[in-house]
Amino acid sequence: MNNTRITRLLAALLFGLCLFSVQCQLERLEPIPTTFRKVIPVDTSYTVLKIYQRSDGQYYLCLSDDDDTGLTLLLDSEGGGKGFPLKYIKTFRLWESIPDGEDGFLVIGTSYFQNENLYTGFLSRVRPNQMLQWNKNFSFGSTDALVQHSSNASGVILTPNQEVVVCGYHESSTDTRAGIAIFNLGGDLQISTINKASGQSQAWDVAQRPTGEYLLLNLSSLLNVNATGTDILPPIPIQMGQFTHILYIADDSYVLYKASELALVNTSGKILWYNKLLEKQNIEIGEVIAARDGSIVLCGQKSDSAFVGKYSFATGDTLWTRTFMEPATSSARFHSVSETVDRGFILGGSIIEAGKTNLYVVKTDQEGIVR
Repeated sequence: MNNTRITRLLAALLFGLCLFSVQCQLERLEPIPTTFRKVIPVDTSYTVLKIYQRSDGQYYLCLSDDDDTGLTLLLDSEGGGKGFPLKYIKTFRLWESIPDGEDGFLVIGTSYFQNENLYTGFLSRVRPNQMLQWNKNFSFGSTDALVQHSSNASGVILTPNQEVVVCGYHESSTDTRAGIAIFNLGGDLQISTINKASGQSQAWDVAQRPTGEYLLLNLSSLLNVNATGTDILPPIPIQMGQFTHILYIADDSYVLYKASELALVNTSGKILWYNKLLEKQNIEIGEVIAARDGSIVLCGQKSDSAFVGKYSFATGDTLWTRTFMEPATSSARFHSVSETVDRGFILGGSIIEAGKTNLYVVKTDQEGIVR
């Protein structure tokens, strides 16, 4: 009898040890995300063009100040680090930055030639060591670097084939035409095309379709471009509104946004949903991204607080929203957001303390919470 009881006790103990072992293994597979809120003092006001987590776990920021001087900032997993200036001349204007797929940055903007009253687009690549690798000036409609037209670069994506696609517009004395240019990661210009159709057109942003073609966003219409970038097709009107950014999500559907408007559109220009809550809640959008779970995450400012929210791709409904503000601050906003390897989010922006604008970096968990 005693032996039977002891056997049962040992079996129960062994079972408990097995459960504990399984729990420990699950905890190792799903570690608790690291979160933090950090104010970084700087000597001038910066806009965070992009923030993301590199393959080594560090957070990389590309910044631009009011004089369009570039700066990269590298932070460790706890938010500590240092910056390194990008040596752009003052006649450059920085517009947008995206990861280059190899722990660096791609940066686009406009280069001004004051003596000739001209401006061209430019594309730069910044390496993981925070050094500028190359900078290329270009004009839409010409692959000859010596030919300079008035061109402005406004949007950029990196395709799965490692091609850098830049959109914008070419301006002449008579009209303005949308343009697209395709580079390789070495900075070599492959294709540069302008819209040959009559009438005014601009390309504010670009997205690649699942079939390989491109969509250019022309405020209230979409321009289809073939996969080689050589032919821009007639515009497709968007059902309602004007937008400045386009983002591919899934099912050949695209999120459009500007300021406080967010919508989902198909390639026929039909609005599938429009989120009016953004306008009613006094939210200004900084950036919108597609999360790995198929939802939409946006950052920006709500009233005077930094804001991040998650929304349904299918309906545009709000899943959750969070606001952030530090003690003794009058205003905060997020400019950029990226998802991290632990499915949390890293956000970069600015915060005003006693009249001084500093950088504001926040790392949250997958629910937008700092623990």
